[in-house]
Amino acid sequence: MTDELLYEIAQAAADCFGAPSLSVTVIRNGQLSGVSVGSTESTLFQAGEISKTFLSSALRKSGTDTGRPVSRISGWFRMKTDGLTGEVTLGDIMLQRTGLPPHEASWFFNPGLAYRETAERVRYLDTAYGFRERWCRQDHLFAAASCVLEDVTGMSWGGYMGSEVLGPAGLKDTFCSLCEAEMSGRQDIAVPHFSSYGKPAEVSLWMTDLLAGGGSMLSCTRDLAIWADTASEDISHETVPVPGEELFGFPPAAAGIRNISYADGWYILDFLGSRLVCSYGKVGGSAVICGKLPDEGMSFAAACGIGGNYCTEAVAYALCEHAIRGQYSDWNMRMTELGKGVAEIKRSQNSSLLRMCTDDVFPSSVSGTYFNEGYGEAEFFEEYGRLFMTVFGIPMRIYRTESDICILDATQLLGDALPCSVGDGRIEILFEPQCKEMVLFRK
Repeated sequence: MTDELLYEIAQAAADCFGAPSLSVTVIRNGQLSGVSVGSTESTLFQAGEISKTFLSSALRKSGTDTGRPVSRISGWFRMKTDGLTGEVTLGDIMLQRTGLPPHEASWFFNPGLAYRETAERVRYLDTAYGFRERWCRQDHLFAAASCVLEDVTGMSWGGYMGSEVLGPAGLKDTFCSLCEAEMSGRQDIAVPHFSSYGKPAEVSLWMTDLLAGGGSMLSCTRDLAIWADTASEDISHETVPVPGEELFGFPPAAAGIRNISYADGWYILDFLGSRLVCSYGKVGGSAVICGKLPDEGMSFAAACGIGGNYCTEAVAYALCEHAIRGQYSDWNMRMTELGKGVAEIKRSQNSSLLRMCTDDVFPSSVSGTYFNEGYGEAEFFEEYGRLFMTVFGIPMRIYRTESDICILDATQLLGDALPCSVGDGRIEILFEPQCKEMVLFRK
């Protein structure tokens, strides 16, 4: 694969998706090459869920018994029920088969949490599926696994990762947290943007430090390509099948993907008849993907400073198809159309809930900055009789229903709409659907 072809793929994707920054690195038969648009080869991107591949590797290297119940390794660990507490192992966490759903609202609106606090919230969260019944993405439990690593090694999870995983792998531009990256003095960090197939809007860097190994790491595509090249085959022999639509948001067959399974943060799938091992990460306004085609001798990583679309997937599929067939399709157009379709499906799924909402006017006096001691500040503003809440620079609309209960439309972020109430100088939001009490914000 020539540098000219690599640049052609990257530039076409950046133009199609409106990506403010895009970096691509490919390793083919031991030769490393890369291109960047609006960034450099060492630009850091928030790696999101790819962090789980690093944590899984660290746990194996530490010699921790992944088949032993977590509560017998770390006595503080608790699930919602005693039964689950006594059964869940690190292996179950690594395979994401505990039955616990994402519960993103539990941490999303509280960037000030420490990752041990995130881990301890697990005891309050309800399961959505039976134990070991199926795969379901979860972040709290990887924060818990990071704490277990600390308990076993006597080191911070970031310290152990740096000395025992990142260093030996030769990864010089990979950090375990946003705080760590900023303390290092690094300035070359991609500015995140959010877009639902519209004009990209700049948002704040997301404080994922509270997820630890569940999603807090930052890296550049050079390091991620090297990581995929060396680590993607060193994974657990036990895998679990993955519901494709839940992972991709669209029928995987539409992208030539079949037979998806998962282990240790890696997805193993059949792409156009070849085995592809890859890992995805999307954190608000950034998206990354890295992977390896073992039979083709190619590893790759792509990262862009924009979320809400499939820019990095389009680049990855083009690279993989070219490695397999010697040519590539117009994945940019295909993924754009799929993305727009997914957005429409999400809107229709939530329409039944939001259809009951009226357009009653909110008074302008509701607007302002509200504060909650645990969750921090949130900005609420009225515009043409409609009320919005802005979190991390992303506005979400608040509706008033016929029963005078308001609905926070957080569909773009959480895949759900949350009930709330608006009163004189106070706004209450039910951030955690299973909780009985709302979180109170006051002016």
